[in-house]
Amino acid sequence: MNSKAFSIIILAVAFFSSCSAQFDSSGCLERKACIFVSANCEEKGNCEKIVSYTTEPDDWVVIELFYNTTYSDTNYAAVGFSEDTQMGEEGVTHCGFGKANEAGVFLSQNEGKRNIPLNFTKKNAAEYVELLQASHTTNSIYCKFRQKIAPDKTAQRAHVPDLNHTYYLLLAYGKTDNYEGEELGIHSLDERSRDFPFFISTPVNIAAWRETQMVPIKQRSNRMLMLVGWMWLVPAAITAARYLREHWSKRMPFGLKIWFHVRLSYIDIRFKLKPLTGDFCPENVLQMFELNFTDNFEIHRTMNSLAVLFVVISVLLIFIGKDWRWTGPAIGRSIQQNLSAGAFHSLIGAIAVGIMTVQLVGALLRCDKGSRYRPIFSWFHRVSGLLAFLLARKLTYH
Repeated sequence: MNSKAFSIIILAVAFFSSCSAQFDSSGCLERKACIFVSANCEEKGNCEKIVSYTTEPDDWVVIELFYNTTYSDTNYAAVGFSEDTQMGEEGVTHCGFGKANEAGVFLSQNEGKRNIPLNFTKKNAAEYVELLQASHTTNSIYCKFRQKIAPDKTAQRAHVPDLNHTYYLLLAYGKTDNYEGEELGIHSLDERSRDFPFFISTPVNIAAWRETQMVPIKQRSNRMLMLVGWMWLVPAAITAARYLREHWSKRMPFGLKIWFHVRLSYIDIRFKLKPLTGDFCPENVLQMFELNFTDNFEIHRTMNSLAVLFVVISVLLIFIGKDWRWTGPAIGRSIQQNLSAGAFHSLIGAIAVGIMTVQLVGALLRCDKGSRYRPIFSWFHRVSGLLAFLLARKLTYH
């Protein structure tokens, strides 16, 4: 293969990779911070705008812009770094696309309601901003670039923003005749229009974000706790109850069949109420309790109790990671939101955890073996336990 043909192939692969690039949300909170517009849209996959950012060791920040539901003639996506929530006097970085879908990243400034390109050559601009990936379809635009966090004083005087400050992010897209050198075209002036500029309501310092966040740790922890609780502890408890029940049936240490026990150095302190005799005094009160010390550990009960503990901790971590926000179906949300996969996951998970908790409480209230209600308890215990396990198993692969 000659060098010319090889170069053509390399260029074609690079062009295809750039044009087919889309926003990847799998790294959000783990490798980058992500802001989704509108609320909870990431669960339904219908976000109108997404912006992400992450810092690099060489004092640059990587920024991604993804604008959905754009128009077919949209050819630029921009982000402004504003000190307030009013358009004007902010530095702007935008990705533009030419007629042949060639892409570039450029610096400009908003003066009032007008956008003015910075007086930089391509070589000068490359010192402060660099395009990484870009794609453009009839209804979406994606751009990934990196920008220098702290430009030199000369660049700052030329209105290149110092990104190590807190800014309101201004997100906009639209059409411009000359994507390389001219000012950006005027966007929609109708506040109800989907291409009207959008301010992120909470100011952020994009240079202050680091990968070592607590939320990913919580997310990984809740997954591990859920898996250990539902896929290891619960099956172990079920196996003990199902397959060890008939083994050593005549041996009943401490009144319980062997399937309830495993020999471990464990002290089980049991309190048994005894009649109080004599006057009311500390010595006589102690007569009310009988302490039994054993070296037995109950497999079925212990495994299930640990499973409930692990799952409850996992649920708490999930709520902490979601800012204590319920993501399942709720009154006041749209039908699309309530029927989304994320909403079903939350609802089914809540049902499974609820049944698991009822199982634990019900086991504490179990009737005596000779009671006429014992068969009802046993069947309820089996059916509800199996239902909770099947629901949890379904969500494991959801």
